[in-house]
Amino acid sequence: MANTIDNGSNGNESDMEDARAQIGGSNNQFLFVVNNPNHISVFKWPSLEPVIREILPADQLIGGSCFVKTNDNQMLLFNSNIGLSIKYDEDQHRFQYESMPVCFELTYVIDYSFVYVNDKVVLFGGYDADRFLTEVFAFSITKKKWTKIKYPFPSTNETLALVTADGMFVHIIGGVNDCEEASQQHLKISIDDVTGKVTFLFLFFFFFFIKFSFDTK
Repeated sequence: MANTIDNGSNGNESDMEDARAQIGGSNNQFLFVVNNPNHISVFKWPSLEPVIREILPADQLIGGSCFVKTNDNQMLLFNSNIGLSIKYDEDQHRFQYESMPVCFELTYVIDYSFVYVNDKVVLFGGYDADRFLTEVFAFSITKKKWTKIKYPFPSTNETLALVTADGMFVHIIGGVNDCEEASQQHLKISIDDVTGKVTFLFLFFFFFFIKFSFDTK
């Protein structure tokens, strides 16, 4: 059956439309899946044998979520007004959850593309029922703080975001534009441009220039 998988619980099935998945575990032996309405499941990888399935501490996942792995058994989930840190104990097969702050401007936004790089989760575009976003937002895992990045992002959602192996660039591919048409775009963006490093370096050199000007007077 399209868009469904056997969830390993009494033979029932779960809706896999807009599902998000990550491979994790100490030996990359698990596949973690979040899907509508509010489920998280673990499967053995690559056999897809069900291990555990439970309900997330969230009322309803809407559309496409941001679901990233930050280490072997820890993940972050953002969806509309939901923000969760999810840890999996692979010995006890149990989940632990911690609420994460949600950016006010993203409270009703879904279907963004996302990457995890340099201790940050970066979200591109998305849709909030009224418009397609043209903004980029970054969440610092260490500081647990959101930042709006000044970067001219095209008006699209449901794009695919991929980080290059060297961690220097992110590719944004495809998506749907604000006319509900499939986009053929392929953008290559410097990671520094969407993690705040450029702004930091600019301020550093600006401060150095001002200090040098005063010192030479």
